[in-house]
Amino acid sequence: MRLGGAKFAVEERSQRSRLSRAIAVSSFVTVLGPLFGSLVFLFGGLVRSIGMLFTANLSTADLSVAAHAVITLVYLVAIFSYVIGGLPALLAGIALGYRTYHNAHISYLRAIVTSIVATLLGTVVLEFILRTRDETSLGLLFVMIPSAVLSAVLCRFFLGRLGLVTSTNDRSKDTALDA
Repeated sequence: MRLGGAKFAVEERSQRSRLSRAIAVSSFVTVLGPLFGSLVFLFGGLVRSIGMLFTANLSTADLSVAAHAVITLVYLVAIFSYVIGGLPALLAGIALGYRTYHNAHISYLRAIVTSIVATLLGTVVLEFILRTRDETSLGLLFVMIPSAVLSAVLCRFFLGRLGLVTSTNDRSKDTALDA
């Protein structure tokens, strides 16, 4: 009888550990995913702004204004990354957290595919909420898909470094998305 109780306690602890890992993965992707995805926008804008700073003959006052513009760009991109990418990041976070609960292995391919699917679903929902039926959402997807891929790769990399997801050598349990 006592041995069965110990076995139940170990299983309960294991289940709590899997649940906390899944919540951590889901939270990480939801909170940092939009910021990682916004690096696509931020990088282009920052390169252009910094290039203008070094090529122009600017006074100290002009440099101050340009530096303020760069800081404003960073704030705006960060804010709008959550407005536009928050829902897809939440959907991807839930899906990857669910996957982590059942199996701690998440490949880069699985993270990318999950992120793209969540972006497509999030864009459809955003279009429904905003009640737009034009080419805007299609144009938005051309910008959001590369951001989603970058975000998925960076999130998977850092989740692996943090030990929240693992790599596996046991290919008998892998699916096509775990290549």
